[in-house]
Amino acid sequence: MRTKANQGFTLIELVITIALIGIIAGFAIPQFGNMIERNRVVSTTNSVVGLLNFARSEAIRRNTGISVMIEEDTAWAISGNSATAFDPSDANDINNLLIRRIEDPASGTTVAAPDGSDVAVGFRSNGMLDGTNDLEVAVCSGTVDGRLIEITRGGKINTTVYSGCP
Repeated sequence: MRTKANQGFTLIELVITIALIGIIAGFAIPQFGNMIERNRVVSTTNSVVGLLNFARSEAIRRNTGISVMIEEDTAWAISGNSATAFDPSDANDINNLLIRRIEDPASGTTVAAPDGSDVAVGFRSNGMLDGTNDLEVAVCSGTVDGRLIEITRGGKINTTVYSGCP
């Protein structure tokens, strides 16, 4: 008479499988938190770069200067000559019309100059940076490397990994 082959798992096989899954999860879970932080930095960087590219293209399209004010918790683009004079609560100020606004960057992410100060970026009507120096904006979050957004005098925007985050 033929015996039927056993089907299923033994208790030892099940315990070994669960132990292996636990070990693998122990290595993966801490890295998952870092991955989420890196994604927040990249997402915020892409939003700021998109805003800067939008402001530059609007300066060219409208044939007027466009300014972008980047503060620690928000960034916005406006038309006119002075980003620092913009008051979003003043609906009568037609010289400084709010074009686009980015609300609060991802939780725990900061956007500022590498020294921590706010940044005002101006684009001329030809798309070039208003000013004599290149500008830098750092996007940082926690313990992961941040991103450095570099804006050249010609208006070109580059991003690189930035390890100088606090």
